[in-house]
Amino acid sequence: MSQMSDYLEQTILNHIFRSNTFTKPTVLYIALLNNPATDADSGTTILSKEPSAGSYTRKPVSVTDNQWSSPGVGGSIANTSGTSWTATGGNFGMISGIAYCDASGAGNMLFYGTLTTPRDVLSGESFTLPSGNLTATLA
Repeated sequence: MSQMSDYLEQTILNHIFRSNTFTKPTVLYIALLNNPATDADSGTTILSKEPSAGSYTRKPVSVTDNQWSSPGVGGSIANTSGTSWTATGGNFGMISGIAYCDASGAGNMLFYGTLTTPRDVLSGESFTLPSGNLTATLA
C-alpha cells in the first residue's frame, strides 16, 4: 500500500552510504488525500491535496513500539491502534489516499499510498483507519 517519497529515499541512502545523519521523527502525522501523491511530493505540496473543510487536520501517531507492529519478513509494519477523523462543519470530499509526514503542516512526506476503496466523507461522518490497516513496506 505504501511507497517511499523521493525525500525519504535520498535521506536513507545518504544516511547509510554517506556522512549524512538522519534523526527519526518522534511523531508521524497521517494525512488524508483527495488527490494521489507522487514520489516528488513533500509535506508542503500535499497540503493542496488534503481536505480543506470539515475541521480537517493531520492526525499525530506516536513512533513507539506499542503503536506499531514488529516488521514482518516481507518488510512491512502496521499500526496497532486505529486512527479516526470526523468531518465537522463541512465535507472532507473523496478520500483516495494517505501520506505519512514528519510535521502537522508542511514538513516532509515520508510514505504515501492510495486506498483500495476511496470514500466520500461528508459532514458528520468519520473516516477510520483500523488497527493493521495503516502500513508501510520496504521491499
